[in-house]
Amino acid sequence: MIVCHCNVLTKATISEAIEDLIDEDPYQLITPGLVYRQLGKRGKCCGCFPQVVDLIVQRLEEFQTSNPSYVLERSLAGAATAALRATGVRLALQRD
Repeated sequence: MIVCHCNVLTKATISEAIEDLIDEDPYQLITPGLVYRQLGKRGKCCGCFPQVVDLIVQRLEEFQTSNPSYVLERSLAGAATAALRATGVRLALQRD
């Protein structure tokens, strides 16, 4: 499924980039801009960013579930997840 029509990016491509970023540093705050930078792209209309935020949240939650021994990691990822959810809400409200 195409998530970003401007850059022709699929859900699978974006998810893979998110997983690569988590593998590189699970402590970093992953944002849509960082995901696009990982892919060598940039947001154009940014209409897809709320969907990218949802994918980031999904991948972070999967990471937390599959790595229960990383207590600190889970708490940081949880904070990142909350921050991204808040950002996603603001992005959606700004577009209306």
